[in-house]
Amino acid sequence: MIKGPNLSSLTYLLFQIAAAIDDGKAKEISFEEVYSEIEAGTIFPYLQQQFGQSADMSLLTTTRWDQGRFAVEALQGAASALKGRERRKTGIEKSGIALLIAITTEAIQECFSEELKNT
Repeated sequence: MIKGPNLSSLTYLLFQIAAAIDDGKAKEISFEEVYSEIEAGTIFPYLQQQFGQSADMSLLTTTRWDQGRFAVEALQGAASALKGRERRKTGIEKSGIALLIAITTEAIQECFSEELKNT
């Protein structure tokens, strides 16, 4: 069995982004920042810094659990699939937060397409 993120790890990320947006703390970040932080593997600490107390990234930043690492790897794969084709594939061309949501959604599709087909 291939190791990868749990579906709940990726949906948890989406819930935390939604919480930050709802609290008005999801400051606009650029496409470049999203891609740079994902590529560097530092997206979760970066988001925690950006969102402050409005979101809790601790489940994805702890070293006691592999899910953060697996989630980063999934986001890296999804980001590479979308980079340069964001507008055409997702309709997104301005908001880094919207891009991050799209990348996370792409990661879910890539990681769980077989499981979703069989339900």
